[in-house]
Amino acid sequence: MFSQPPRAGAEDVALSKDASIAWHELEGPGGLPMLVIDNALEDPHRVRECAWASRFHTPGPNEYYPGWQATAQMSGEKRLIQDLGKLFLDRLWSRGWPPPLTVADLVPHSTFSVFGMDHEVARRNGYIDQHVDTFSWIAVVTYLFEHDERAGYDRGTAFWKHRPTDLKTFFLGDLLQAAQIEQLFGLNFIDPFRKASVRLRAASMAEAQKQILENPASTRRLFSLEEDNHWSLLKFVPARFNRMVAYPTWQFHSIVDTSPIQALSTRNARLTYNTFIPYPVPAGLGPQPKYQGGGYAAIDGMRVG
Repeated sequence: MFSQPPRAGAEDVALSKDASIAWHELEGPGGLPMLVIDNALEDPHRVRECAWASRFHTPGPNEYYPGWQATAQMSGEKRLIQDLGKLFLDRLWSRGWPPPLTVADLVPHSTFSVFGMDHEVARRNGYIDQHVDTFSWIAVVTYLFEHDERAGYDRGTAFWKHRPTDLKTFFLGDLLQAAQIEQLFGLNFIDPFRKASVRLRAASMAEAQKQILENPASTRRLFSLEEDNHWSLLKFVPARFNRMVAYPTWQFHSIVDTSPIQALSTRNARLTYNTFIPYPVPAGLGPQPKYQGGGYAAIDGMRVG
């Protein structure tokens, strides 16, 4: 059983002064920006120590994470996601951000995660590895383990295109949200979905997502770089210690780990620090509740309760 994490000090997570930043475009020139930062965190060893001192739990029902997770509450997280958010917004809007974009109200949601799942058992139980994270703007994964790329197996993060629909992204929000995000982040959701809709026998976006992701006929090895008639590999980012990968959550992606699961330990397991960056808009931008309850008239003779 793991012990409670040590108390974190100031700025436990912060971008290193020696960080090496590289931009990639997932769909070719003008495509979705993806950020890879080597030597990312100022003190990755302290973050790793805090992670392994945490209490881990398996995911709940219908939570597709192949392993264990623990809540991460590291000091410096807000500044970290603000810095990363600024990098993305500057990339998208080099001449200045349009209103209402701001990073002032960003609130991090972070976990430590450890991959550990038998590929064949996962397949028999209907697990899926390609997915999207639809509740935030940017996903950030920092690798906190050593990986020798010459070892003969793959570990990292992969990005995919769904061959039957030609979709590289999936957005589960409504039409207004899609239009707003297209305008603010230079994306193109609506036209690709219009073209893909003729190939999908679905009456809603939720049904379409289920149809795309849940493919019982697939024979590709889970958590691998294998392609099939449904999934085409767009890009693979190999894992390296203290490498950070940040990408839009609506991009189809998956964990890649083909290493043997026997004899996993805190020394060699796929440990990551994961954090999500919310949409960079003011906290009070959405509809605010006005009615506080009360004011109902008493009706003589009417039964209530």
